[in-house]
Amino acid sequence: MKIGVIDIGTNTFNFLIVEQQYTDDFTILKKEIYAVKLGEQSLYKNVIGHDAMMRAVDAIKKIKVLADKNNVLQINAFATSAVRSATNKHDFLTFLKAKTGLEINVISGEEEATLISYGVKKAITGINNASYLIMDIGGGSTEFVIVQNNEILWKHSFQLGVTRLLQYFSPSDPITKDEVVKIESYLTEKLRPLTKALNNYKIKTLVGSSGSFDTVVNLIINQLHNPIGWRPSTSYTIAIEDYILVHRLLVLSTLEERKHMKGMDPMRIEMMVLATIFIKFVIKKFNIEQLIQSAYAMKEGAVIKLLKTITNG
Repeated sequence: MKIGVIDIGTNTFNFLIVEQQYTDDFTILKKEIYAVKLGEQSLYKNVIGHDAMMRAVDAIKKIKVLADKNNVLQINAFATSAVRSATNKHDFLTFLKAKTGLEINVISGEEEATLISYGVKKAITGINNASYLIMDIGGGSTEFVIVQNNEILWKHSFQLGVTRLLQYFSPSDPITKDEVVKIESYLTEKLRPLTKALNNYKIKTLVGSSGSFDTVVNLIINQLHNPIGWRPSTSYTIAIEDYILVHRLLVLSTLEERKHMKGMDPMRIEMMVLATIFIKFVIKKFNIEQLIQSAYAMKEGAVIKLLKTITNG
């Protein structure tokens, strides 16, 4: 059985086609990413603009054509931060339904965090009995989950996505040291609930999921190592010293320089400086000693939940 999942994010629509193997096991048949930019220019106002709505319609129509070609039984669409915080959310969902026929499930930040944890667990083998902090950086929000012995102990969704931060701070090109200090001060204030939660647990491992961490790995492979023969896996252990080198490269770079960096995702050229500042902040503040990238995140977690639901009737 083939099913499709759409992660309707702030910057991209991620479409995944999978085929069920067992109850919650699956094979990924196809992945497509569409740069819709729902939060472009107006995310800080919590409004989805008309142009963004039209790009969303265009992306979903393309997704439905692809789904039909691949004999997908059903498409499940999950909307996250940009949609759930939009004051015109109802208008947007009604417009999409009228233009594409697709029902969109708007999930809470807490549910998004849970689904992310399902994806991470699937991606990283041998982590079931460990204690770790999951960080998933999106455009509109960033989710943190504390996991211990395979159980979620704490989770929270913060309105600290990189697109929101970019629109809020409008940093220089390249970013200045004073701007970095201001961003870190802002993160310190906004992440107080996370700081309080981590005071109760000894967490030394940070697991990063979604595009920013994928890009970090690609930059490490292409900038610091030999990419020949390297193949992406479902997880990658990032040496802290490698991360720091890539962090410095990004923070000192201009937008134009990032356009030509080997390993840089073109969709993340504008956002990667703020993303790496955010990651570095978490590593330093919480004394992280191990950094792992998970290639699976919310959409894979949604697949796992869906397959269990289908199997259980």
